[in-house]
Amino acid sequence: MECSYYEKDTRNSKPRFEEVTWDSSVFTFKSMHYDPTEALERIDNDTGLLIMLIEVFVKECPSYIGKLQTARDRQDLNALGDAAHNIKGASAAIGFEECRNLAEELEVACRQSGVKSIAYFENSTAKLITVLNACEATLKDWAKKNRA
Repeated sequence: MECSYYEKDTRNSKPRFEEVTWDSSVFTFKSMHYDPTEALERIDNDTGLLIMLIEVFVKECPSYIGKLQTARDRQDLNALGDAAHNIKGASAAIGFEECRNLAEELEVACRQSGVKSIAYFENSTAKLITVLNACEATLKDWAKKNRA
């Protein structure tokens, strides 16, 4: 996949782009850890509510991925930060810390000023998309085991 390097030209405040390459095959997850203990504590151990939130999160994953990909492809750091922010909140609600941490890292990086490397955002976005693609089985398995 080809992407660009974005650098703010401090003299003219215009972006400059140079071609770089990026290999998405580096980001694979063999196993995913999910511990909703803190999320359950926040909702008074209401397992039914957490299961419902997990189902909504899993259902929304394709939309989250689409927003990340669109923002990345358009090199729109504001939209990428907004998408990461939404994912951060949704994953925090269900106690999915692995996803929340990646989303927060991406959001913060998008919001910072100065030189922006689109290659960096490509890598961070790819990690987050990989987690979102891989989480369905883990989350559904937890929900199935804990359904009343």
